[in-house]
Amino acid sequence: MDYTVLNWSSASELKKSLKGEIFTNIDFNLSSIYLFEDSSYLITPLNPFGNSILTKNKLLLDSWIKKQRFPIIDEETAFYFNNQIKIDSILDFTEELKRDLFRYAFKDENLTNPAIADIEKIYQILKKRKKIKEYKLNFIVLVGDYILNINKEYRWGILNNKQLLNPLVNLVIVKGEKTGIYYNLEENISGKWGYPGMHYILRAVLESNKKHNEIEEIVKIL
Repeated sequence: MDYTVLNWSSASELKKSLKGEIFTNIDFNLSSIYLFEDSSYLITPLNPFGNSILTKNKLLLDSWIKKQRFPIIDEETAFYFNNQIKIDSILDFTEELKRDLFRYAFKDENLTNPAIADIEKIYQILKKRKKIKEYKLNFIVLVGDYILNINKEYRWGILNNKQLLNPLVNLVIVKGEKTGIYYNLEENISGKWGYPGMHYILRAVLESNKKHNEIEEIVKIL
């Protein structure tokens, strides 16, 4: 293997033990590349506690940058990479993901206009059967589609949080194409505190005034 993945502690010790300096920065993830006296390159993320990569293979490094993907999957980024095709083209997969969820929860794939009570019941079924992770994307899409149907100016968006070597990618609700204001639906459904319920989410979306920026950037509106 032509590279080594280092945790934040090992990367910090390496910068102390080897003579080197910042060689350049990478735009797509805001990371820094250090060039050391032994001709090795250390790529460190914006988040100082994220994993870094050490390599002497400049061609390999250039290929990672060109593809905008590093050979490291953090726990935080695994969900996106496991579902990348569907997330990148979420409009094409919305109905399929909803049908699969309805079929599992209600044995009815023909449910077309679920009410809030239906959505809450589905979540409780997933929670009871311990299937929340398995149907995570399906449920995010179900909630998001409900929100978009009652707010026609809202759109799906893909948000890149550039704190790791591979940016953390989240599905968000964009409140108008030109406003830059969004609500991080994925984070608020499956984040630290878990799903808060539809009434809370609907109010939070309405009140959200968070704008994307250089670190948390909306890279695509769908």
